[in-house]
Amino acid sequence: MARADRGNFIRFAVTPVAQTGELLQGQKVYSAYSDEIAYSTGIDDVLNQQLRFYPNPVRDILYLENLNQVKQIQLFDLSGRAVLAVQTPNNSVNLNMNALKNGMYILVFELEDGSRLSKKILKQ
Repeated sequence: MARADRGNFIRFAVTPVAQTGELLQGQKVYSAYSDEIAYSTGIDDVLNQQLRFYPNPVRDILYLENLNQVKQIQLFDLSGRAVLAVQTPNNSVNLNMNALKNGMYILVFELEDGSRLSKKILKQ
């Protein structure tokens, strides 16, 4: 997987086919599978382990630490709308989450090399 592909989704469709090769139109697929794609065990994984954010779930303040390779932090709601954006000149940032509605959010760390790392946050 290319560096630019990280954080994106891979979509595919399943077409039921009999062992004879005949298409089984109208047949239902009875199970679905979804999982994260593991892409490397290099420096990015070490950075992933070093970044700290807590508490999760969060009520008021979200604390972010070990941001020395992070250029910017963005918070998106599940519709993809950016609700917060913060430049990170320091190694730590505190995000005030009080004004946000309860629900799931995606925290995106933009690194100095242009790559991105995303994490799920639950606001209560």
